[in-house]
Amino acid sequence: MNPNRHKHRICAVLAASVLLLAGCRENGPDLASLPPLETDIDSETAAADYDKQDGNTNVHHASLLTGTLSDGIGYTVYNDGELALSGGDLTAKLNEEQVLKGHLDNITCLSFGEGVGVIGEKACADLPNVQKLIFADGVAEIGAYAFSGCTAVKDLKFTEQLKKLGDYAFSDCSDLKDVSLGGASEMGMGVFKGCTSLVSVTAESDIPDHAFSDCTALETVAFSENIHAIGKNAFSGCSALKQFELPRGLESIGAYAFADCTSVAALTIPENLREIGENAFAGCELLKHLKLGNVQKIGEMAFADCFALSTLLFPREGAVSIGVSAFTNCSSLKSLNLGASVQEIGNYAFSGCSQLDNVTIGENVTAMGEELFSGCTSLKLLSVSSNIGDKSFQGCHALTTVQFGGQVTEIGSSGFEGCTALSELKIPEGITGIGQKAFAECTGLQTISFPKSLKTIGYGALYNDMGLTEIRYKGSQGQWNGVKREKDWNTNISDAEMTFGA
Repeated sequence: MNPNRHKHRICAVLAASVLLLAGCRENGPDLASLPPLETDIDSETAAADYDKQDGNTNVHHASLLTGTLSDGIGYTVYNDGELALSGGDLTAKLNEEQVLKGHLDNITCLSFGEGVGVIGEKACADLPNVQKLIFADGVAEIGAYAFSGCTAVKDLKFTEQLKKLGDYAFSDCSDLKDVSLGGASEMGMGVFKGCTSLVSVTAESDIPDHAFSDCTALETVAFSENIHAIGKNAFSGCSALKQFELPRGLESIGAYAFADCTSVAALTIPENLREIGENAFAGCELLKHLKLGNVQKIGEMAFADCFALSTLLFPREGAVSIGVSAFTNCSSLKSLNLGASVQEIGNYAFSGCSQLDNVTIGENVTAMGEELFSGCTSLKLLSVSSNIGDKSFQGCHALTTVQFGGQVTEIGSSGFEGCTALSELKIPEGITGIGQKAFAECTGLQTISFPKSLKTIGYGALYNDMGLTEIRYKGSQGQWNGVKREKDWNTNISDAEMTFGA
């Protein structure tokens, strides 16, 4: 055996013995599991791995392997589980580097030192034993999937110099518990998607699509006032999320942003928010109170299946558009006032609101969709000042009172079909058209009064209203003859008496 090599090996063994006595860095591997210490170590390197202060030996970690990766960046593997990288941007994928074979399974800490400005796409992905990441001030960008699947990383703290996080950079880091995003001003989609142990987040910039989706343990989010947009699915499926205050500067919330956040019980809408995307809060089943501030657009199913929602207040001003099924199945909602600001109401917007008792619809509604209140089986009182859409109140079996405002000119097809509790209806002046089956199957209806302004009555408008005993028309019989009445408009009401001028 070469005597110098023998001497160097003895030094390495002695160094390992001292380290064992002093204790390795926290979370370091068992020394017995490491590769042979004779690899690329000389006596000068071993000596350089110790500091002596005040006459006492202060043991630090010893290097096992040094060299250069395929992208030219320098690396050092230490005996306590650290892999230190420096001297340039990391573009190589560590899992594909032959020089690191046999060592990566023992790496518990990655440190990025001087000269590392960019950590490239998938550079450190799928390293399941890495628990700690140390970023020097120079790191400014982390690429897509850079640390995806590093399932043992527990916390992250970025420097103010870090500006960009790529798509899915830390996705599926399932042991990650706490994140402070520092100065990160640009985040890609899905950055922390599927980090199922993440408990708290501090966010400083706009939240991209899928950023924290399926973080099922996430409880609190602290938003910076600099945030103006929250992207699609940003927090969807965060079933433990309870505490967050939307920032005052927020202007839009994307589709499914907080969908199925089943622990959210309170929500304050900031004054600058104008748009809430489709399904944004769908399935937030504990949400009780909602004041919509100055929101002008509410997307499809935005608050669908919010079963506990009992208070809903719309803006006083503006031109509010309510999307299809926006509040469907909000089964605790009892009262609803769609005031002067509401202009468009989509199909099924309030369908399945089974406890809804009274509804007021203002005069500025220009578009009323179909089956708006279908399945609202408790609705008793309706005050409406806008045209009635097709099937808008179909099947509202408990409806007893309808008050029409002066702006109503049309009642759509099947608008009140099957409203079996209606006993008397006074159609006011100004209404010119009654659609097909508008009041069909209203079996409790006894009297109905038509205005002189009426011009058309659709097919089956009073079909099967077998309890009807009197039909009143405000004009003369001659005027009545001028009203266009489609065939079978009054089928099965042969016993009803027709009166004029009443």
